[in-house]
Amino acid sequence: MAPGRILLDVTDLMALLAEREHPSGIPRVVSRCLDELDRLGSGVIPIFLSQITRSYCRIDGSRLLGRDLSYLRWLEPARGRHLRRAFAYLGPLRSGRVEFAAHDTLLILGGGWGFPKRTAFLSGRATRGCRVVWFCHDLIPMLYPEFMMDSPGFAESFRNWLDSAIANGHHFICSTRFVEADLRRYAAHVGATVDISVVPLAHEFKPVTGHLRPEIAALPPRGFVLCAGAIATRKNHIALLRAWHRLQGERGGSIPLLVLAGDLIEDAPIKAFLRDSGNVGGKVMLLGPVSEAELSTLYRDCLFTVFPSLNEGWGLPVGESLWMGKPCLCSNRTSLPEVGGHHAVYFDPGNEDELLTILRDAIGGTFSAAPPRRSELRSWRQVAEDLLATLRAMPSADGWDGPESRLSMGVMPPLRLPAGRNSSIP
Repeated sequence: MAPGRILLDVTDLMALLAEREHPSGIPRVVSRCLDELDRLGSGVIPIFLSQITRSYCRIDGSRLLGRDLSYLRWLEPARGRHLRRAFAYLGPLRSGRVEFAAHDTLLILGGGWGFPKRTAFLSGRATRGCRVVWFCHDLIPMLYPEFMMDSPGFAESFRNWLDSAIANGHHFICSTRFVEADLRRYAAHVGATVDISVVPLAHEFKPVTGHLRPEIAALPPRGFVLCAGAIATRKNHIALLRAWHRLQGERGGSIPLLVLAGDLIEDAPIKAFLRDSGNVGGKVMLLGPVSEAELSTLYRDCLFTVFPSLNEGWGLPVGESLWMGKPCLCSNRTSLPEVGGHHAVYFDPGNEDELLTILRDAIGGTFSAAPPRRSELRSWRQVAEDLLATLRAMPSADGWDGPESRLSMGVMPPLRLPAGRNSSIP
């Protein structure tokens, strides 16, 4: 039987790009993969779940990546725009509607949990015979609730998605063996059988040019240290700030500036610390969200990077630092050693004395590991090629008789893993 189409769900990316200018984290993964799949001439078809038709419709991937907002709003007008919604329903959405066929593959690279209506749609008969493949970035909301303090209901939404995907016999791809082990452990806990493949993400960072905020343009080359990534509890910025405060107490103004760049998610403790310490004697800058042009400049001009996170499914800033030729001081927890390999300088993020020691060494120019040649790192082109190869090697959806063949569980209590677990499950 001839292979079917590969359909790439970009629902998450479409919703985000319509609202904000600079995607980060998972949306950036989706955009990079979409771009490389298109460059490969893979024939992958970008689609999104329309709120108007309640079905999947085609979308022009190049116009999506180009942030053609008029085009996106033409496809999916805002609520209350009744005439525009009617026009979209009768015009572009009807002509672009996608009906799933046997041997098709639907790949969802974004966050599976974010669209409950999509979860319900993919549990129905509309996808019968189509192979559904989710990219599971991590299981943090469910297995490590201590990192989700400001997100009530998130863990339940996440579990509803995951249980539905398992029950319907969907396939999974993970970026690291650590996440694969978490997923297999959860599946075993609920008495399920799951098909899981591993496709590592990339280290590659593609620098771009563009407008810079004055405070970024004024940063002196090799005059600052960078910590890139969202400001949230699990990212452990507070430990880094405490260590930096101790360094400032030891050396005064001779230490470089520490720049924190990323979305402000759970930032109250960080802002309180900076307020009480006078921005650590003026030696810390909190930038908040940055554009790709600004991030390019920060990577290019920093001395080195620090990533003290307590839990990651991958860790884009670690790989990007290495790609840009910058030494990375990195937490030794969860998936991060799989990203940094033997090229990062590792520390226990729960041991501030150890962090302080390697910071002293790094500021003095001493590193126990260094970035390799780029040829030893992983590109987004390789990720796209490996995704295609993995999808083509997966078993088809033929012969699946329903949820009972995949999942035999009643109501199970939430799975709880020990806090601070550092290694994958054997």
